[in-house]
Amino acid sequence: MRAARRRPRRSPPDAAEPIPVREMPMSSFPLLSPMPIVPPESTRDGPAAAGPSFARLFLTEARRIAVLWTRYPLELLGGLLLLAFLFMVFAAIGSVTQGPFAVFAGNRTAMAMLYVLWTIVSTTVGAGASQVGADAAAGVLENLFLAAAPVERVLQARCVALLAQGCAIGLALLAAYALGAHWRPSAVVAAAWLVALAAGAGTAVGLGLAMAGAALTTKRITALAIPVNFLCGAACMAQLPAAAGRFDDAALYLPFVAAGTVLRRAVETGRLEPVPCVLALSTALPYYLLGRLALARGVRACRREGSTHAQ
Repeated sequence: MRAARRRPRRSPPDAAEPIPVREMPMSSFPLLSPMPIVPPESTRDGPAAAGPSFARLFLTEARRIAVLWTRYPLELLGGLLLLAFLFMVFAAIGSVTQGPFAVFAGNRTAMAMLYVLWTIVSTTVGAGASQVGADAAAGVLENLFLAAAPVERVLQARCVALLAQGCAIGLALLAAYALGAHWRPSAVVAAAWLVALAAGAGTAVGLGLAMAGAALTTKRITALAIPVNFLCGAACMAQLPAAAGRFDDAALYLPFVAAGTVLRRAVETGRLEPVPCVLALSTALPYYLLGRLALARGVRACRREGSTHAQ
């Protein structure tokens, strides 16, 4: 028999001898490869900006609202029909009410304009806080704190975008009323409307920021948003005595009362009251600043507690 061939045994590699390893490029590992650091555009000429600008955030929020309108048209149509139905209910109640509760005395034009003002301010005040509560319930509120822009700036842009949404809906309702009633506003009414809209917008943004700050702290704001909505309506439609209109009238310093008074007096008397106009425009700024302060406190409290989920 042939002797079996023995294969030569290989000696184990020396420990000091390095084992050849196939080198792989770092591009095969994108998470480990060094990322190029590209400075923002603003760092070429100055310090970097703290996130996107307010205008860019506003356009983003407005685009988000437009996407929701186009994606859910039935919901938009249902909301408009609900607002129109509520207006007809208020008109029917105002036409049959007598005595001290007859706040409109059959003047449907004044009621229509004040109802539109209520629609605009209620959308601005409550919708932003409701969105914060919905984000907390869904567990996505932490994304707000991970954005490139500060939380306060994002919520301010959202509040202003909701104000634009309320203006679009309110003007559509007012145009429908003007076409149906064959009504054309006079120059005095148009000027009073601009004053009331500017004053109501500033106050509504301030209260909306305060509500958003409360929503960041409590995470549940729906139970508070409903009575606040009706309080805004009562303030817009409040009927002051005929002699009211001086700077010492405490009621005119409440939110939306002076703006509603300007609009009501212009429709009923055809004159633009100077004192309510000055108070409506001058009190909007303090409410806006108070709203910003409340929002900043709410953001700090949410960060301190470290909770972005609804309990």
